[in-house]
Amino acid sequence: MTRASFVVLLVAASAALAKPAPKPRARPAAPAPAVSAAKGPVAQVRLSGAGQVTFVTATQAVVDRGQLDGVDVGEVLTFKRRGAPAGTCKVVQRSAHNASCTPTGVLRPGDRFGVDEKLAAGPAPIPALPSPTELRLRLDAVERAAIPLHDFEGEGELSVGAASQVRVSLRHDSWMRQGGGPFHRESLGVRLNGVELYKGIRLWADAQVALWGNRPTGYRYPVGVVQPIVRRLEVSWREPGEAWSVALGRTWPVAAPGLTVLDGAQASYRARDGSLEAGAYGGALPDDITLVPSRRWTGGAFAALRVAGDEG
Repeated sequence: MTRASFVVLLVAASAALAKPAPKPRARPAAPAPAVSAAKGPVAQVRLSGAGQVTFVTATQAVVDRGQLDGVDVGEVLTFKRRGAPAGTCKVVQRSAHNASCTPTGVLRPGDRFGVDEKLAAGPAPIPALPSPTELRLRLDAVERAAIPLHDFEGEGELSVGAASQVRVSLRHDSWMRQGGGPFHRESLGVRLNGVELYKGIRLWADAQVALWGNRPTGYRYPVGVVQPIVRRLEVSWREPGEAWSVALGRTWPVAAPGLTVLDGAQASYRARDGSLEAGAYGGALPDDITLVPSRRWTGGAFAALRVAGDEG
């Protein structure tokens, strides 16, 4: 080989080595899922995809797509096998990701079908909270609103009128106890819930008369066959919004700590804004068990002061 030929060959080899390698062909980007242009928020997009037969019986076929994949009961699925039509199948039942259908042809496991794209509408968006200034204005409006206070009289019913003011009950009770019995008792009860007598003067009563038909031998309480029980018999003037209140009789003292039932009187004063309440009471204390009058007596005074400062 001559020197000239060797130089030409060397130049050709260098040019081949210096030539850049061909760039790899870029794969086409997957198309983005289509989104409905309907107004309003969409919480979930059901993408299209192929399902297939997973199990076949003599009368039904089971597929691996269900309600959350866009398969509806009554829908007719069209199947293909190796690109050729394989038959149809009508959906009769479905779960979240499976469904059973009745085929019109001979289906086999692996036969595929397409699932249409569907959109599931989501819940409405949560509205934005008001501004801190608006929230503060609303809180101030609630705190400035006047809420009248009412004395609790032991009743929680919603009924009004005469039916809620006068109640009469007649009942019979029978029971047994271990080592003795039986007990039989008839009782007549009367309850008056603030029956107005004259211009705000009201009558309250809660009384019962029990007749014991049978008790075990040696039972010591009550002593007699007839047992009267008076829990309350009170004439009072306690009107909502009024500063002064007075109660006479067998009363339930209001705002007097440590007292339950008192045979006597109570008078009290309450400021209209509820910041001050004071009063006095006096009378006899009935028996703790039988509630019959006794010679024990009590008296006293009470006061309550409420002070509220600004925030902080």
